[in-house]
Amino acid sequence: MTDTSLLNVGLVQNPAQTNTADGQEGQLNLGKQNEQLVAEIHGPWYHAAIRGSLFNFNVTAKTVGVISAAYVSVFSLYNPVSSGKVAEIVDMDIGLLSATTVVDILGLYWQGAPTSSAATFTTPSVFGTNHFGGAPGKGGNGVIPYTALTHSGTPVRIAILNSWNTTSTVVGTPMHYDFNGKITLYPGDLITAAMSTAAWTSSVMDLSIRWAEWLLPA
Repeated sequence: MTDTSLLNVGLVQNPAQTNTADGQEGQLNLGKQNEQLVAEIHGPWYHAAIRGSLFNFNVTAKTVGVISAAYVSVFSLYNPVSSGKVAEIVDMDIGLLSATTVVDILGLYWQGAPTSSAATFTTPSVFGTNHFGGAPGKGGNGVIPYTALTHSGTPVRIAILNSWNTTSTVVGTPMHYDFNGKITLYPGDLITAAMSTAAWTSSVMDLSIRWAEWLLPA
């Protein structure tokens, strides 16, 4: 016998003809196929932003080098061992300031503890200049962005962000990559942007990353 006491119960009704007064209990709206009707009143990251858990880091006109041992990064994100947070990577944007591209792959590279903590953490990002909260004037991030950092050892690639197969690719709009919950950074994790085979020899790349911070699972 099926126990239906915990099942959601709704009412098939026309939402255009429904208007419930404030302070009154309402029923779940169902459609003609008994599907639950849902309407978002905010974007998917609104609650993380309004509660001070969403952050963005961006840099302008950078030369991004080829991945190597002791790689010198201009765009890194580090979750300190003591943060107590998991960082969910939301998305990235890449903009090019030159019509001349390089035959290459732009990747996101990773190191974990204890190797990550041996990096040289040269220049942390400045709040209000290179990184911001979801409410831009409010900070509080536990994960630390860096505009200059030297890795210990060689990071490994965990995502391909974009690729170019000619030196004359025309890119008129920023390239966008949604992670959709597929990459999370635990305490001690370090990620960086780097090229696969050839450096961008002039300062032509803008990079941006957005992440949300959640309490470390028990």
